[in-house]
Amino acid sequence: LTVTGPSVSCAGDPVTLTASGSTNYSWTTGDQQAQVVVTPASNSTYTVSGIAANGCKSSKSHAITVNAKPQFSIMSSDTVICPYQSASLYGAGANSFTWEPGSIVGYTFTQQFIATTNFTLYGIDHKGCSNEAYYSIIVDECAGIAEDALSAKVRIYPNPGSGKFFVDLPSSAHSLYVTDVSGKTILRSSKLTGKAEIHVIDLSSYDEGIYFLRISAVTGESATFSLIRQD
Repeated sequence: LTVTGPSVSCAGDPVTLTASGSTNYSWTTGDQQAQVVVTPASNSTYTVSGIAANGCKSSKSHAITVNAKPQFSIMSSDTVICPYQSASLYGAGANSFTWEPGSIVGYTFTQQFIATTNFTLYGIDHKGCSNEAYYSIIVDECAGIAEDALSAKVRIYPNPGSGKFFVDLPSSAHSLYVTDVSGKTILRSSKLTGKAEIHVIDLSSYDEGIYFLRISAVTGESATFSLIRQD
C-alpha cells in the first residue's frame, strides 16, 4: 500500500492524496475511495487502510507540513484625495505583489485617480504561499486642498536615498514625524525653528524600505510624503 501527494502545503489550500496497492480503501477522513482531497489548516497526518487481493490488511500514513499564509500590510501616501490627484500605494510582508484592478506588479505604484477605487493586493511569500488584502483610495470633491498647498512648499532630496534625506521646510512647518509601513513612529521632531530651513532625516540605521514623513504647519495644514530607503 502506497500514498502519493504533496508533503508541504499552505494553510487552507486543497491537497490531493492518492492511495494504490489495494482493492478497497478507508481513510481517517472517512473517505472510502483511493483518492481524497484534504484542506489542512496546520501540520497533519492522514492514514489509509486497505485490503489487498490476497486478503492481507495494511495501512499507510502521509504527513503534510502546512505553512501559514503571509500576513502583509498596505499603506498609502493618502487615503482621501481630490479628483485627478495622485496617490502612492505600498505593500509589505510578502516577496511579490500584484495589484488589481490593473494587474500592476510590484510592491509600490503611483497613479492618478478620478473616482474612488477599491484595490485587492495579492502577495506570495518565499515559501510559495499566497494571501490577499484590500484597500480603498477615496476620491472626494473637496478633499486635500490644504495638503496640496503645503506639499508644494516642501522639497525632499535625495529620494530614493541610502540613509540621509534633506527636507526643505517652509517657515510655517512646526513639527514632523516619520513612521514605518506598520505605522510605528520611528523619528519625531517638534522643535523646528519657525524659519525656512533644511532639516536632515537620518534613516541610515534602519532597514531598506518605504517610510512616511508627516509634516504639520502652524496654519493647520499637513502633508504626507514617502521616503524610499535603499542602499
